Amino acid sequence: MEQYKVDYLLLADAASVDNFGKLNALGIFKNIFISKLPGSILKFVLICSISLENPNKPLDVDIKIKDSKNNDLDVKPKLSFPFKPQEGNKDKNINLMIDLINLEFKMFGQYNIEVYVNGKKIYTAPLEVIEKKV
Repeated sequence: MEQYKVDYLLLADAASVDNFGKLNALGIFKNIFISKLPGSILKFVLICSISLENPNKPLDVDIKIKDSKNNDLDVKPKLSFPFKPQEGNKDKNINLMIDLINLEFKMFGQYNIEVYVNGKKIYTAPLEVIEKKV
């Protein structure tokens, strides 16, 4: 059975990759502060790196954000990414950098960001949405 491992999952205000392949992340966070519900922040970036045993095998990566009642947040477009092998690929990592725009939160509290590979959950990261007192 194939083994997959999330090396890191970060949420940040912005991110980029330079000419040398180095990741630059600005404003890494685990909490979102909003003053009313439903609420959102204009944009943030989800950054994720997944280690692979076999870089030449096709796979599907899905990311879901769930509230404390295990309901999926309505993310558009869906965070589903099919990966097909490229001839001679030796890179044993998949790196994702995804802009999340106006993601709407309908409740305060704990959320989970879940990473699935080929339908199997391999990682969960917490995200807390906190009421910002005005």
